[in-house]
Amino acid sequence: MSAADYSTCGLSVQVTGKSAVAAWTVALDMARSFKSASEYTSRYSIPVQSTQVQGTTTYAGSGGSVGCLRAFNLPDSTTVVITAKPVNSATKGDPCPVADDGLNSALSAFTAGRLTRLNLPANSPVNTDVCSAFSASAAKLLSAQAQPSGEHACQWSSAQVAVTATVESSSWPPLVLPGSSPKGFALSGHAVSYTDTSMGGRSLVDGYLDLGTSEVGMQGNHDVVHALLVQFSGGGPGQQELTQFFTAALPKLPKR
Repeated sequence: MSAADYSTCGLSVQVTGKSAVAAWTVALDMARSFKSASEYTSRYSIPVQSTQVQGTTTYAGSGGSVGCLRAFNLPDSTTVVITAKPVNSATKGDPCPVADDGLNSALSAFTAGRLTRLNLPANSPVNTDVCSAFSASAAKLLSAQAQPSGEHACQWSSAQVAVTATVESSSWPPLVLPGSSPKGFALSGHAVSYTDTSMGGRSLVDGYLDLGTSEVGMQGNHDVVHALLVQFSGGGPGQQELTQFFTAALPKLPKR
């Protein structure tokens, strides 16, 4: 994953086996500045230490809902944070090699002069407090504390349900896994694209709410809210749950 030309990006990967589903989320954020390992520790509630990578001071830590964190600061004090974590407890393996790859990619883009600060408008979705905007939405699906992940994502999870909301720049229509059949509908003037599936006794709906043309990312990208709803047993979420999730947050999303 290259960080070049992105202010934020998200990637979800599903790995399926005979009896298990593994889902990973990798996120890159460029936002506020943290000047020391202790500031990262305070923000993410995990132990963070500084280390040298490619001649740059970087920050590394892991644990809790954050998963594995890697970060560094740009000269203008912008912070670049990469996190990698499993979507649910069924995922096995260490997420840190994934975060390390993201860090090395971001550092390479930076040293090549391709990672720059963007001056975004005041109504850009990048300014959305995701946990606050979607707290009422998540409460309709489960009772759990909001767990921020980076600056532009938030997760809620219980023994039966996991919910993640991410504001990101995405191709439009969004890319889907091979063999998937995306569906769509309109919601208060916004296009919604989603896929739903059941694997290994778990049900998943992966949806995108279109917020309009993006100032970041590849040409033609759109700003979106990416929602991932996972139920670990029983009947799973679908269009109705996805519609409710997006609808409750619409008043807190930027008008463009």
